[in-house]
Amino acid sequence: MAFRFQALGVNEGLSQGNVTCMLKDHHGLMWLGTWDGLNVYDGFTNKTYRQSSNDTGSLKGSLVNSIYETHAQELYVATSQSLNRLDRRTGKFVHYNLNQTPNDIRILRQANEHLLVSVNNELWWFHLTRHAFSRVQNKVTPLWNAYFKNNKTAVNHSEFLMNSLYTFFEQQASSLPLFADFFLHHTVNDLASIGAHYVMATDDGLWVFDTQQHTFRVQFDSLKFKCMTLSGGELFVGTQTAGLWILDASTLAVKQKLRQDERQKFSISGNFVRTLYIDDQHLLWASVLGNGVNTDRKSTRLNSSHRLTS
Repeated sequence: MAFRFQALGVNEGLSQGNVTCMLKDHHGLMWLGTWDGLNVYDGFTNKTYRQSSNDTGSLKGSLVNSIYETHAQELYVATSQSLNRLDRRTGKFVHYNLNQTPNDIRILRQANEHLLVSVNNELWWFHLTRHAFSRVQNKVTPLWNAYFKNNKTAVNHSEFLMNSLYTFFEQQASSLPLFADFFLHHTVNDLASIGAHYVMATDDGLWVFDTQQHTFRVQFDSLKFKCMTLSGGELFVGTQTAGLWILDASTLAVKQKLRQDERQKFSISGNFVRTLYIDDQHLLWASVLGNGVNTDRKSTRLNSSHRLTS
């Protein structure tokens, strides 16, 4: 597979070069969260939403953790300070907070009329019509709390990782003692379920857990692996120093390694790949630390029914 990457970074109008999360909405607009504001890109123009002390309807919180579009097509943005809902008609945000400091929020998923969110690494429900928070009390809660008791400050906790962890705890609750020691000694940045295996991207290799044999093995042990996403029988894996790897999802054999090459105009723009996203057109978006996002040039003109206006 030949990739011809195009970068969308600060030079193209992005508010900041570190992209933390990505979402393509039902209009075909691409939303990008950064360390300094929220960006929306229509394939032609980028628009930025930032926190402003002079505007009560501005985004609350500069560091964007996650972006989510509900089944009712409402856009929610979770930041290090608040849960924000965008009023698309006015371009203003409504803010929802717990009486806590800080209010570091990440959105995991929607469950019926609730969003499942993490607030300061604790599980909460957010009711989408009452706009109220309530604690999550289910079989996952004690497993979640036990995990984050030893992982409170990990900088790579993303909504992608947290959603995968929640699913993992739901399905593997009885096997958690097998993982307790692993989670204690390895920094898990992402995980993916592939057949009877869990693949875990960690700071000391790519590890595989066989759910039938209840055994671990390390696939690659010399690199820091930061993120993963599955698409079309392939596992896309971001590394800290070696760019983007594409593996066969069934065998985990390496099919391609994509690294920055300054001699090549359309190579990936950096070798620290921190977040990956596959959109509804099966196009890859890869955030590169400090250099915004890279996507295949086929997706430069998004399938958008809306054009941004200044």
